[in-house]
Amino acid sequence: MQKRILIVVDKSGQSRRAVEYAILMDNLIKESNYILFNVQPTVSEYLLHDAHFDKNARLALNKLMDKNRRESEKILNEFKELMVAKGIEEERIELATQPRAMDVAKDILIFAKQRACDLVLIGKRGISKVEEMLTHSVSTALAEHIQTVPLWSVNGEVKSTKVAVAIDGSEGALRAVDHVGFMFGGNPDMRITLLHVMPKLRDYCPIEFDEEEKVDDIVVKGDKRCVESFFVHAKKLLKNAGIKEYQLEIKELPSIVSVSKTIVNEIENGDYGTLILGRSGISESFFLGSVSRYCFYTIKDCAVCIVP
Repeated sequence: MQKRILIVVDKSGQSRRAVEYAILMDNLIKESNYILFNVQPTVSEYLLHDAHFDKNARLALNKLMDKNRRESEKILNEFKELMVAKGIEEERIELATQPRAMDVAKDILIFAKQRACDLVLIGKRGISKVEEMLTHSVSTALAEHIQTVPLWSVNGEVKSTKVAVAIDGSEGALRAVDHVGFMFGGNPDMRITLLHVMPKLRDYCPIEFDEEEKVDDIVVKGDKRCVESFFVHAKKLLKNAGIKEYQLEIKELPSIVSVSKTIVNEIENGDYGTLILGRSGISESFFLGSVSRYCFYTIKDCAVCIVP
């Protein structure tokens, strides 16, 4: 099945990291096509207003918009040339640019919906302080507002193709598994880790109880029943997508300090290049609340995918 991947780019170094990540994962994602998308800078509202009445203002506006368009096309073509040089066929790459209409994140989401994109890929930080602030705010806004299309946010330089899916037995985690099947199904070389951190009482409630150990046992047993049932559904979803059981590794870890810190520790020490999570877990506060929020902001040299 064809996948349409929207890569949001600007002239920042982190946009290059996002494109390099797409190149790295290209052989693992079958039948993928790319749209390189750049939102042009904001044009002054005063200039837009005056252009309706003043000829000189209109000429200045046209000149500015033409300059923005040419700079945008230059950025897009440079990234296209990089992808082609690394072996991605030119016919699989489309270029798209538009003037900023409203908030950049909203422009991106509207474009992704109009073009029926299967995911949005963006670099999380720029190379300068200003670019870092701007790119960070866009990726954050996207993470906060995605409703239909998954967001893949690349933070740093990704060198590993190892993929982990964080699961907790929730519907959100099942949607994450379904997205994994769609993206990587049909590739016999793919290996995927289903990562489950066994929670303790403190992961649900920070209040200390006198008999916390006994309550922890109840939490663990309840979690075990839930996740065992989840694995049955997850394996069925992945099998239907063309991912065999031998391609899966199930990894269960005890919660150390917290679920979120245990996940981050495993991803960074386990040399994973991609972490995929559902937008919300068992607790609606998980995203963008505690676990997924923490992973999204903390993990370095990895792509974090949020599935709504």
